[in-house]
Amino acid sequence: MTFTPIFFLVLSALLLAVAGWVVLRPLRAESELGPDPSTKIETLVARHCTHFAQMRQAMASEDFDFIRRRLPKKDAARLRGERQRALQKYLDAIGEDFARLDRLARILTSLSPKVERRDELERLRLELRFRILFRAARVRVMLGGGLGVPTLGHLADVVAGLSRQVETLSAWQQTAESS
Repeated sequence: MTFTPIFFLVLSALLLAVAGWVVLRPLRAESELGPDPSTKIETLVARHCTHFAQMRQAMASEDFDFIRRRLPKKDAARLRGERQRALQKYLDAIGEDFARLDRLARILTSLSPKVERRDELERLRLELRFRILFRAARVRVMLGGGLGVPTLGHLADVVAGLSRQVETLSAWQQTAESS
């Protein structure tokens, strides 16, 4: 047996393990949320995605370039570090928003008689997309790279999609209760 097939077999197994980690490992916010049955539904709403416009402005490269040209190198490096920490906190907050909305969607799905398989598959698709984008963004930020506004926009769009699905489930639940 040659070295090449073994190499590609090991590489494939490693990539499969990383993909499984990305998809299956719960987000920190999901772990912190826990399976508490006494959680009030009112607390399971998105709180941080509404600040996307402010983050987009704060993370704009033009803004940083403008400030960097006017600051000494030491201060510019400190500013870059502060921006990275703010971005990390915002990513964590988006993860919390997603975890809350996902919990709410699961609760409403279990209570609603009108949920179809298509709706559940859409929620699953959103969850997988969010997990992949979120993990990639976290790795990029941890490695010190900037995170472009489009990536933040994609994450916010996924959370908004889940929020729309929760609103639909909530409307179905309310019509079922009133019938």
